[in-house]
Amino acid sequence: MSLSGADLGFVKILRLLRTLRPLRFISHNVNLRLVVTALFSSATSLVNVVIVLIMIWLMFAILAINIVGDKMGRCDLDEYYGISYDECIAMGENWVVPDVNFDNVVVGMLSLFILSTQEGWPDIMNTVSDANDKIYGPERNENSTFSYIYFIIFIFVGSYFLLNLFVGVLFMEYAKAQDEENKLDEGLGLRIKQWKHMQRLILKKKPDLSQVEPPYNWQKKFFKITSST
Repeated sequence: MSLSGADLGFVKILRLLRTLRPLRFISHNVNLRLVVTALFSSATSLVNVVIVLIMIWLMFAILAINIVGDKMGRCDLDEYYGISYDECIAMGENWVVPDVNFDNVVVGMLSLFILSTQEGWPDIMNTVSDANDKIYGPERNENSTFSYIYFIIFIFVGSYFLLNLFVGVLFMEYAKAQDEENKLDEGLGLRIKQWKHMQRLILKKKPDLSQVEPPYNWQKKFFKITSST
């Protein structure tokens, strides 16, 4: 029973591999092949970009930790301004800290990742703007100057600039792969290039030499005689 289940799972895996068949179209299309070549050749450059991105994000995270670290908590009330941590606990309420905060480096980096997606960043900016020590509680616009400058600079540098840097690396590698492809076909006309591409496809194809057994019995006898020799 377990063996049949294992065989069935193996068959399902083989069927899933059929989903990779459309990838064969890449070898038939020059532009798609150039894109794939650019992706693979840009792997090293993209790793360097990621290292630069992490270093920049780390600097922003450390800066935010020094300014608003352990200051983004508030009392779980509708009107929480001016209510300290001790007063909140004395009233029997909970002191909550938002998931997006800068209490440590790890959470700070995750917060910057969320901020780089620009999903709900005004709410995060307002929370940072109201951050204050626990002994005083949050105050409206306590860190407004820092908050506005910090978020605007990070969105431009940590999001837009680095995203364009990724795109720039891919574009450069694509242009390089395109130049190498053009050097191989330099001086050839369009028809010759198409003929050359068609010959490459023909050489990659393998002829189907499988023999089909005829449906009638009298034909099968001759088929076995001819196929056995």
